[in-house]
Amino acid sequence: MIRIFVNNIAFYIKKDISVLEALSFLGLRVPRFCYHEALSIAGNCRICLVETDSALKLVASCAQPVLANMQIFSNTVKVLKTRENILESLLINHPLDCPICDQAGECDLQDQSKVFGGVLTRHIFAKRGVENKIIDPCIKTIMTRCIHCTRCVRFASEITGKTFLGTLNRGRYTEIGGYINYLEDSSEVSGNVIDLCPVGALTAKPYAFKARPWELRSIETIDLTDGLGSNIYVNLKELQIISVLPKNNPLINGQWISNKARFYIDALQRYRISSGYKKEGEISSSINPNTIIKNVAKLESNSKAVFIVSEETDMNTLRLLKKIEAARQTQIKVYNISNSFKRTNFYNTLNAKVSEIENSNSSCYVLLASNIRMECAVINIKLRIKAKSKRIQALSLGQRMDSIFPTKFINVTSTIILNIIEGKDKNFSKTIFLKSQPIFLIGEAFFQRFELSQLNVTSHLTRYNSNNTLLVINKKVNSESINFLNIKNLTNRNLLQKRGLISFFSLQDSLKARQVLRRTSLETIWLNTHGSQIATKCDYILPVLSYLESEGLFMNLEKRPQKAVKMIENNSAYLSSLLEFTKIIAKANNINVFTKKGNKLKALEYMDEIIKNPTLFDNLTPKFLQLLIAKNKNIGLYSTYPFKPTVSDYYLTNSYSKYSLNMVNYSNKQKTSNTIFSNLEI
Repeated sequence: MIRIFVNNIAFYIKKDISVLEALSFLGLRVPRFCYHEALSIAGNCRICLVETDSALKLVASCAQPVLANMQIFSNTVKVLKTRENILESLLINHPLDCPICDQAGECDLQDQSKVFGGVLTRHIFAKRGVENKIIDPCIKTIMTRCIHCTRCVRFASEITGKTFLGTLNRGRYTEIGGYINYLEDSSEVSGNVIDLCPVGALTAKPYAFKARPWELRSIETIDLTDGLGSNIYVNLKELQIISVLPKNNPLINGQWISNKARFYIDALQRYRISSGYKKEGEISSSINPNTIIKNVAKLESNSKAVFIVSEETDMNTLRLLKKIEAARQTQIKVYNISNSFKRTNFYNTLNAKVSEIENSNSSCYVLLASNIRMECAVINIKLRIKAKSKRIQALSLGQRMDSIFPTKFINVTSTIILNIIEGKDKNFSKTIFLKSQPIFLIGEAFFQRFELSQLNVTSHLTRYNSNNTLLVINKKVNSESINFLNIKNLTNRNLLQKRGLISFFSLQDSLKARQVLRRTSLETIWLNTHGSQIATKCDYILPVLSYLESEGLFMNLEKRPQKAVKMIENNSAYLSSLLEFTKIIAKANNINVFTKKGNKLKALEYMDEIIKNPTLFDNLTPKFLQLLIAKNKNIGLYSTYPFKPTVSDYYLTNSYSKYSLNMVNYSNKQKTSNTIFSNLEI
């Protein structure tokens, strides 16, 4: 701690911080445009100038470190007059189009001009115009408004590793842009420049001319487009979702979200199933969904039912289905249709926390058959930030990816990977295990080559080096709930029943689901928000509420339980959530699956405690599993085939994004960029 004097008042502050950070910590308002806590210091806007005793001129508080016994003045006449002059120079070429600007109401330039700006201007010449740029399918650019804070430039080069923006020309002709428009391979998190831009130069195209900030209602929830479960704010105007913004949570996503989480929301309003349908020959007739459930779900004594769930079904519905299965073991079965093998149903596993990637002292990161850029874009940029702050060694074993940080790729099979982990390979084993606490990021493609559960494989990794940190990267939102509840995979043998029904719970169109329809003669029910090719083959089609229209419990890839909040009230009598449909099925078959206290499932009470107090999750330790690891010596059978990528198109990975026009535009741009660059290489 050192002592400083701010406006002749003594304060004690910690070392190694800037004057701007010290003043902000003390509660003093310091204007800034170019400064951002997640980016490097540029010091080019000069609006944060303060007066100190150690310099003859005013200094930029963002670039000036605090010194012992430093005298700082932030409200003198000289400082206020300088800020007024700087704002006048920034407004010389800035257009007066605030009434039509989408940034109006949340614009930093508006706020600072109101507090520190002057009333009159000395500029009498014509304003300069700048041509708009095409940098992203969902980013709207009006470059005449740009004040050259270079936040977007630093974000592109430092965070994403893709220099799709840069500073062109010099002096009064300076502008932000790129030498080639629209051909750049932009990042999966490029939409974050919208939040970084302090003016209306970079805004969201889907948000254009739809609402003002004071008309919106903001609700905190989680993102369900990948396995990370990023914390987000969803802004609504009445009952319409307008925009999605990141919520700063350093334990999970920090202050970034992916483009998929930000722009896929238009899928919730496109091609929705509005009523129930019953197939009669080649014609489908409309019918009340509740009537279908009551009539079809009631099982006879000699009939059986199979409920097929996906990795996007919420935890409450999965738990209730397992209760129903336990009550009628001979009649009702619940299966998972994912391609991954059954793993474990233990809660305290060896999975590491996401925060350990940034906070760990490890200098070695090993990607086991994981394309981290496609499977989880936010963790990918966390590795990029770690690589810039500390020299790390990253090895990618088994699956090639377009990395944004220095990575050594080695094309190996599962046999060679096991030899490396067991210390049988002199070169690579020595490279990994000589480092302190190496971190293994394991993709789903790795476990598809093993027959036994994930617990066997992860315990095998830990047996040879107890300092290993393991993090399994799941591309689906609720994969860990499937493993936690021990829901088995669907096989052809499970479908050999003569009578009954098959119900698809929130299932994405997949090859395995089509095979199910071809090989069974049972009645089939499609429960989803959108239609599909599978839905056209089913006997009944029932609409359900989306996850934003109903509450749900989900477990992210670090097995942290999080709650999706209900934010849209739907008064339609024909729409119910998956949980409500499950309750109707239980009631129709006279199955009591609830506790005496009410409809709350007792097994989920401890998850509610973690949701209310997230710090409890950090204190969980896998003591029970240490005994299992000591006893478990068998890794099981595994295949030596090359690893197969689990994600072919980043923007079309879940059941919602494929109905989003924004995601289709991103996907088409990615394919176009890959085609152009492949032709250039030839």
